[in-house]
Amino acid sequence: MAAVFALALTPACSTDSSPPSPRRVILITCDTLRADRLGAYGYERDVSPSLDALASESILFERAYSSAASTVPSVSSLLSGRLPDEIGVSGGNQTLMHPSVETLAEVAGKAGLIPGAVVSNWVLRVQPGHATAGVSQGFATFDDRMDQLESDRAVAERRAGGTTDAALAWLRERKQRGEESFFFWVHYQDPHGPYTPTDENLERFARDAADLSSDAILSLKLGTNTSGRGQIPDYQIIDGESRAFPYLDRYDAEIRTFDDAVGELLDELRALEWYESSLLVFTADHGESLGEADYWFCHGQSLADEVVRVPLIVRFPGASDELQPARRTDVASHLDVYPTVLEYLGLARSSSSPILGSSLSVPLPAERQLFQNCGELGSRRRHSALISGNWRVVRPAGKAAPTLLDLSDELAPERNVAEEHAERLREMLAQLEQREAAIVPEDDVIVRKANRRDEEMLRALGYTGNDEENE
Repeated sequence: MAAVFALALTPACSTDSSPPSPRRVILITCDTLRADRLGAYGYERDVSPSLDALASESILFERAYSSAASTVPSVSSLLSGRLPDEIGVSGGNQTLMHPSVETLAEVAGKAGLIPGAVVSNWVLRVQPGHATAGVSQGFATFDDRMDQLESDRAVAERRAGGTTDAALAWLRERKQRGEESFFFWVHYQDPHGPYTPTDENLERFARDAADLSSDAILSLKLGTNTSGRGQIPDYQIIDGESRAFPYLDRYDAEIRTFDDAVGELLDELRALEWYESSLLVFTADHGESLGEADYWFCHGQSLADEVVRVPLIVRFPGASDELQPARRTDVASHLDVYPTVLEYLGLARSSSSPILGSSLSVPLPAERQLFQNCGELGSRRRHSALISGNWRVVRPAGKAAPTLLDLSDELAPERNVAEEHAERLREMLAQLEQREAAIVPEDDVIVRKANRRDEEMLRALGYTGNDEENE
């Protein structure tokens, strides 16, 4: 099957005299999007018609995981095919990927593709003084213009409509210049909180309290910091609302706002006649807790399934029987995107770049191990998790008990089965400790050089100080 993929998708390797066919990779990522909140993954509300249509033409991975619970580590891992610990970004959004790490943009550039990006989350912007470090490295153009502020804090962002406008401008410029081969990454900020959808979608998804059961109208404490444990984080609070359901509706409305915008992007790819012939990958950097285990409207504070299980949809160009639309249950990872792109470009893995993962064009190894973390190596605030086969163990920070999940349980894959599978839990924890002990991090860690304005933003985002969510 892999040979079919290589032959079908790497015409540049042909020995005849005809010019190589253009090769395009389009990576679309969405911030803070849970897999189970999309129609293609079974959600009942009409939040994602554009993505659902894409999924119907693609391979959808029902069990896919990010490597981390916050944006910079997750995206850095996605773009490098390596674990956050190994590339110097395990500490969250305060560190940058080292320039020695070879990213997808750099690989694509060496293969003759023009690498470009449009990002909309402040923590992904080019760091002053470190233009060659972080997620921007290797991109010929990196559009990180953000001229809006979040509703509840002075943090810059670019919302879905503006992100699509910037992406369309980049694509049309390539078409005008006759530049048919490119690697293009677009990162959408929505539905990251605070949840501020368009008015149309806010009205579409708003429910009336009178239509809900009394159990559904839960009131929560209004937080004074960014922690989501037992409270609404301070930056999420809108109009003093303490009930949970309006925020749940807003989250859905934000997804629809994003979906409307990404639908425009996909339509433009069709109009430019690039949709059918491109390798198109869609995923999210991480998910969001929406009340599970009393964590509300937050991420980066645990490694719970709802935070690190992400949508993953891959549309392969060509029409080989092996790559027809399908739903797959093999456990996938962000780490698998890098080797998938390498295979599409007809490139071998570099011995100097120890990437992990396997190509998504073929069934993934059944007994593979996938590692996730939240926090720095050796920190008492660090959370770690390991998937081995159909089992997932999570070792939380502090004195909290570990949890064990049976991912093959279709009815309740999120149920903690640690007590009934105590021996399996011990085995998984031993494997987790071995995996963590084998990690070799980069010698040099690049910490953001923050000016006063940057410090204010990092504090507002909850990435400095000693708030509860960091414990």
